[in-house]
Amino acid sequence: MERAIGTLVSPSPADSEWKTGNEMVPGRHFLYFIGVVMKAFWQHENGQVYAVDSDSFGNIRGVAGPLELDDLRDPGEYHYRRALVPWLVKSITQRSLRRINPAIKR
Repeated sequence: MERAIGTLVSPSPADSEWKTGNEMVPGRHFLYFIGVVMKAFWQHENGQVYAVDSDSFGNIRGVAGPLELDDLRDPGEYHYRRALVPWLVKSITQRSLRRINPAIKR
């Protein structure tokens, strides 16, 4: 697993205050997000496998697939796209996808 750290807001050159969006926070460092990126395989009830990129808070960031179950690589080697995320979330909600932990060829 890799570590993903969000944007660290830098001080304004005009003064010593830290900016977070539109607000000013005097003398504070502010992190928007700290989490762990997780990449795992999920299998649809029709047998198709998808690689899913999510964070430790359960937010799905991207999907790769469908993939062949007998030809899976390391999840970090796939190109993840946002286009399938709404479908994937709907399928998980309907319980037609389940997480799997297959043996990967090295």
